[in-house]
Amino acid sequence: MIIWTSLTPSSGSRSNNESNSLFKKPKQTVPLHLYYNTPSRQMKLGETDDVKKELKDQVCKSFAKWMYDAGISFNAVNYPSFNTFCQVVGQYGPYVKPSTYHEVRFPLKKEVELTLDAMKEHKNEWKTYGC
Repeated sequence: MIIWTSLTPSSGSRSNNESNSLFKKPKQTVPLHLYYNTPSRQMKLGETDDVKKELKDQVCKSFAKWMYDAGISFNAVNYPSFNTFCQVVGQYGPYVKPSTYHEVRFPLKKEVELTLDAMKEHKNEWKTYGC
């Protein structure tokens, strides 16, 4: 959902081209109905738990759809690295941008090279003693 934060330019008289650049850009936010049931009522203790539950359900649903679309096994969530990934994304905050192909490819390539270097000693022993 996109919410416009301002529809009028700031004070001062400027030309149309200048005034268009003074509009605040839209920002994505969580739908307000998740936080407020009615505008005149104060939230009670424990209602935030319902909000968090609904947000968690939305996250799980969209993540499951992505895993299905990408053909990733659902057992992948049992890996310890997945827990680390979720913690890092949570620490970054709600406006994390998805990684590009190249941002994922190069760190993964370096990790593969480190693994192959670690295996060199084992491969030499395999030649001597067999696999």
